[in-house]
Amino acid sequence: MRFSADLTDRIARGARLERVTLNSLLNAALVRAVNRHLYGGRAMPMRPVTFATLRPYVVQPLSEPTLSPNITM
Repeated sequence: MRFSADLTDRIARGARLERVTLNSLLNAALVRAVNRHLYGGRAMPMRPVTFATLRPYVVQPLSEPTLSPNITM
């Protein structure tokens, strides 16, 4: 999926206005889409997993395109 630069800028500005991260916004959109697909939008318990960026905490800095899965319990 690709978004235009204009749409990306509008989404980022809207997230800043609402004081939420893009990660939180995109995860919420994904959960809503899954709910609509599986449950027709009915209120159901959902247990999403949110992935946070840990790049600032990695000892050896990673370049931007490097994927780095980090899972903790």
